[in-house]
Amino acid sequence: MSARMSFEWKIFCFFLTILTLSALIAADKPVTPCADKCRCYGLGQNRPEMDCTRRNLTSIPSAAEWPDNIYALDMSMNELKRIDVMDSSDKLEYLDLASNVIEAIEPNAFQHLTQLRGLDLSHNGLVSLPADLFTEQLLTLNLSHNNIELLPPDLFKKCKFLQELRLAHNPLRILDSDLFRYSSQLKTLDLSAISSFALKDDIFHQLFELTDLDLSDNDFMLMPTIPLRSARSLQVLKLSANPIRVLDEHSFVKMNTLTELYLDDMKELIEIKEKTFSYLYNLQKISISNNPHLSYIDSYAFYGIFNRSWIAIKEANFRANRLSSLPENTLPFCNLTSLDLRENPWTCDCHLLWAKYCHLRPELTHGIICANPSQLRGQDLIMIDHHNIHCESQMYRETRAHARNHVSSDELLISLYIRYTYLYCANPSQLRGQDLIMIDHHNIHCESQMYREVRMMRLFVIVFVCANPSQLRGQDLIMIDHHNIHCESQMYREVRMMRLFVIVFVSFTIFFIGLLFALFIKRDVVMRWWDNRRMRGTGAIYYTKAHSNPIEPEF
Repeated sequence: MSARMSFEWKIFCFFLTILTLSALIAADKPVTPCADKCRCYGLGQNRPEMDCTRRNLTSIPSAAEWPDNIYALDMSMNELKRIDVMDSSDKLEYLDLASNVIEAIEPNAFQHLTQLRGLDLSHNGLVSLPADLFTEQLLTLNLSHNNIELLPPDLFKKCKFLQELRLAHNPLRILDSDLFRYSSQLKTLDLSAISSFALKDDIFHQLFELTDLDLSDNDFMLMPTIPLRSARSLQVLKLSANPIRVLDEHSFVKMNTLTELYLDDMKELIEIKEKTFSYLYNLQKISISNNPHLSYIDSYAFYGIFNRSWIAIKEANFRANRLSSLPENTLPFCNLTSLDLRENPWTCDCHLLWAKYCHLRPELTHGIICANPSQLRGQDLIMIDHHNIHCESQMYRETRAHARNHVSSDELLISLYIRYTYLYCANPSQLRGQDLIMIDHHNIHCESQMYREVRMMRLFVIVFVCANPSQLRGQDLIMIDHHNIHCESQMYREVRMMRLFVIVFVSFTIFFIGLLFALFIKRDVVMRWWDNRRMRGTGAIYYTKAHSNPIEPEF
């Protein structure tokens, strides 16, 4: 028993010694500081952070209270009203001052933070900024959600390496042309909700690396096409929530670097015209959603961007518009990886049959609910038997598409009258008095192509009287039923032309070979034959010689 107790006593003494030594070592090691009311993370590591959020602080803790080698300082959601010149630090890289009540910042307030890479001043009460406020090493800057009305032209003069700038939700309205003159490496620029209605033509001229631009929620009534052209590397463009009414073929000229385009929440947008997106060869994603008055997207709006050896576009969002039709040739729908067509008043007809037979994933096509015709209202297109979907005539589709381009009823009637001359049938008798648009195309007799072309020529008061064949001799061609006119087959015409060509070619070849033989190969033989024949002659030759060259008698 005594031996066992002696062993346990030794173990206890051993652990007690270890704990004592650990305490002595810890006492000799200096304690890493951390400001009161703040939490510090990563102490003793290379990149410690100090979190002072939601502490009701009215000032920034001094540098003496910062952890050694501090990497990030978060002072967001406090009661800071003014930023004075901050203490020196060559380690601090990220400073978050968002969601305070800052109204003023001392000039050169950040000049001693020589390694500052990221600065967030968003959601404050700033009205103006000193010209030389920001440091040279700054990479990201967030000034969004303030009350800034004017930015000095030289504000970013030192920021030669700035890559991300956010100015959203400030009443800036007009930006100086030289504002980004020194920020040639800027890649992301957020100018959303700055109450801007126009941009200077050369405002992006020096932004050679700009790839992501947000112009949403502004007052652009027309596309800022000219300023956007100068952003030659632009890939992502956001134009949502602007009062643009119509987009056409001039809207995106020379923007072929775009890969993503957002046209959402545009309350005034009513129409997207032909060839609107024809220059966007590299477009991969497009979002046109939540536009309550957008009822028409031309089937050729994307003309040219997928009629190439490769197709870039993979994602399309047409959710919550006023679209009733989207023809299959609008986009290569069958090749898309993401497609949203929900919340539109679809007319379930031939234009949407592609959605049933495109073999897309179910989540891409479910939710296409029919609004018209009435017998299909409320049904999911995918669940409808295709025999119940009415396919209207080509003329009806063209007339309806043409009608959507006109606002007033007077303009609509005039345009339809010009295009189709009459909308009410006079002939044939079985259709007399009926509206052409309402007639099923199966009941309309389609005449031959030749008959139509001759009828068009007849409009110019030209009379065609038949000479052949004999059974039609003397009759007016227009008055002859086209079934009585013999039309030979296309193959017969082609064979006859080919046979004629072969005969002409063979005849010419034989003649040419004979000519070569006569002139070059047997020239001497031919000449001797001709001389002998001439010497032998005929009565006619001797008669001619006798009269033309009389022989004088010899004495």
